[in-house]
Amino acid sequence: ADSSLRVSVDYYTIKITDVLASISANEVLRRYFVLNDQSLAQFLTFDATSPVGVSKIGIPLLNLNSQRSRGLDIGLNYRFASLFHLPGSLSVSSNATRAYQLETFDAVGRSLGQLAGTAAGVQEWKWTTNLSYELEKLSVSMNVRHFSDFKYRFDLTGPEDPGYNPANALTINKNHFPGAFYYGLGANYRVDDNFTVYGTVDNLFDKAPPWGAWLVLGSDYAYLGRYFKVGL
Repeated sequence: ADSSLRVSVDYYTIKITDVLASISANEVLRRYFVLNDQSLAQFLTFDATSPVGVSKIGIPLLNLNSQRSRGLDIGLNYRFASLFHLPGSLSVSSNATRAYQLETFDAVGRSLGQLAGTAAGVQEWKWTTNLSYELEKLSVSMNVRHFSDFKYRFDLTGPEDPGYNPANALTINKNHFPGAFYYGLGANYRVDDNFTVYGTVDNLFDKAPPWGAWLVLGSDYAYLGRYFKVGL
């Protein structure tokens, strides 16, 4: 078979109207005290004995105006016709996503914050690459996945951020988390038309998540360490 190459680049922009969403306690405080949004007073329990003047903050579910997302989806697939005259076929495939925007806006057009590049949204960059070699009955593969650095919260500042002041209520000890590369191996062998044996190794180099990763349990970190799967 001849070599073949396929490349795709898709730009997407999505707008959803009449979005129901909640805003964080920090965002309630910011909008009330900084933006002087008096409509949020109903969600605050004021207390003169509290250091911040508030003893309880409600988390409202609001009928917001819109949600917008923009980004790129990139794909590449290449199949080698022959590699050093070896039998079988070698192919590589890679898919990447670049998120430029993920924001929800309230009814007057104010943003609830940029979630692209945060734990509550999506990483700005994510990609996976798979290299596979196939024979008549045996196939082996190696995969690599990566995601870029991200922030825990867009509305908090940590020691890595400019203007960090630990006396400020909107600060946190760790607000930035590093991206990571993870590697895996896989193989399967077709015994006959009804019977195939397979095995995989994920997180090949047993890469541990960074300190504080329990704050972002929904992230793409490999929390289990290296692990194996074997099946039929």
